[in-house]
Amino acid sequence: MNQLLTKSMFHGYQREMVNFQVNHPRSMLWGFMGSGKTIVTLTSAGHMIEHGYHRAMLVLAPLRVVQSDWENEARKWEHTQHLTFSSITGTPDRRMSALFQPADIYLTNYENLQWLSAQLQAYFINRNLPMPFDMLACDEISKLKNISTTVRGEALLPILPGFTFRTGLTGTPAPNGYIDLHGQYLAIDDGVRLGDNKDAYVNAYFKTVGYGGYSHEIADNANEIIERNISDITLEMSEEDYLDLPDFMVYDLHAQMPPAARKKYNQMEQELYAEMDDGLDLEVTSEVAKINKLLQMSNGAAYTDTETRAWSKLHDAKLDALDDILEEAAGQPVLLGYNFRTDAERICKRFKFAVDLTSLNAKEFNQAISDFAAGRIRLLLGHPASMGHGTDGLQYGGSILVWFGLPWSLEYYMQLNKRLHRQGQGKPVTCYRILCPDTMDEAVSIKLEMKDDTQKTLRAAVGAYRSK
Repeated sequence: MNQLLTKSMFHGYQREMVNFQVNHPRSMLWGFMGSGKTIVTLTSAGHMIEHGYHRAMLVLAPLRVVQSDWENEARKWEHTQHLTFSSITGTPDRRMSALFQPADIYLTNYENLQWLSAQLQAYFINRNLPMPFDMLACDEISKLKNISTTVRGEALLPILPGFTFRTGLTGTPAPNGYIDLHGQYLAIDDGVRLGDNKDAYVNAYFKTVGYGGYSHEIADNANEIIERNISDITLEMSEEDYLDLPDFMVYDLHAQMPPAARKKYNQMEQELYAEMDDGLDLEVTSEVAKINKLLQMSNGAAYTDTETRAWSKLHDAKLDALDDILEEAAGQPVLLGYNFRTDAERICKRFKFAVDLTSLNAKEFNQAISDFAAGRIRLLLGHPASMGHGTDGLQYGGSILVWFGLPWSLEYYMQLNKRLHRQGQGKPVTCYRILCPDTMDEAVSIKLEMKDDTQKTLRAAVGAYRSK
C-alpha cells in the first residue's frame, strides 16, 4: 500500500491557494498547469465541510477528469482520503441514483448540465428545498466562456443561486483573449464584475475589426479596466514565480511536400478544388472548410467524403520526419498530438508500436497513461482535446513531445505541452513541431504566438493588481 501524502508536503503556493479559496466565497484560481488545483480545492472543501460552513460540493469538469482525477487525487492524501464521492454520469437512471446518494463531493461533466439542472429544479428548487450541495467548483472553467449564449449556460444559470460558494479553476483563462472572460466570471459572481450580458460586455470593452465586423479587438485601455475589476477575486499563479522547471525547447521541423503534392495543395488554395492521385475529387464550399482541407493536405491526407470519413493520401513527408524523430529518440517514450483521424490512422499503420489514446475506453486510457509513465510505450498519441485533462503522470515517462499538426486552440496547445513540461519532469523537454513550409501550418503557428502574448499580458496584469 502506498504511503499517504500529508498536508505538510504542500508547497507554499498551494497553501496560499487554499487560504484564498476559503476566504473568498467567490474565487478564480489561475493556477499554472501542475500547480495542484484539484487537491487544493478538495482541501478547501474538506475544511469547510468539516467545520459546518457548507454541506457538499458539486464539481463540473471534462468527462476524462471526472472519471480519473478528483477521487483518485483525494485518495492519495491523508487529509482528504475520507471524503465521499458520487459520480453523476452514465445512464439517466445511474445519474439519478448518484444525485440522491449522500456524498461530500459530487462529480459531473459539462455535457450533463442540462439534465442535472432540470432535475435540481424539479426535485429541489421548485419545492423550496436545498440542493444536495451548496459549493460549486468549475474545473477548466474556460468551458463556460460563452455561458450567456449557449444551452449549457441556460442550464447552469437557474441553479447558480443555490451555490453560496463558487470557485473557478483554470490554467488557461483567456486562450482567445479577454473576450473569453465574460462567461467565466458570470458563472462565479453573477455578473458583478463584467456584467451579466455578453453583448454589453463586448460593446463596452471591444471594438469590431475586419470585414463585416465579426472580429473583436480590445479597446484602448479597456484591458486595464477588466484587470482591475476582476483582480479582487482572482489569484494568479505563474509557474515562473514558483517553480524552477527544466527548459522547454521548441524546434520546428520543415517537412517539404513533394512537387506533385505541392501542385495539388496550391490548386486547392487558389481554386477550392483539387484532384487526388487516386482520381477522387476534393471540393470545398467555404473558407473555413478550405482552411481545414489545406491543413489536412499539409499533414499528408485529406477527407474525400465527410459522411463516410473516407480519405485519400497525398504525401508522407510528415511521417518521414516523425520516423527521423523516433530514430533519434532511440526508444525513449514520445508523446504526439494530432488534429485529424487521418493522421492517427496513418501513424498507427506505419508505426505498429504506437498507442492512440483517443481510441481507448476509460480503463484502457488509464492503463496507457501508467504504461507511458513507466516507459513501456514508445509512441503515445492522441487528439489534444482528449489529452489535455486527466493525463497527469506523463512527465515521469518521457521528455519528447511531437506536434504532427498544430491546433488553432491555444488552450489545447498549452495543455498538451504541459503534460510533459510540469512539476515532476526531471529533464529538459524537447518539443518538435512538424510543419510544411509555405502552407496553412505557418498561419496556425503565427496565430498561436499572438494568442499566447495576449494571455501572458493578462495574467501578468492581474497579478500586478493583486500585489498593489
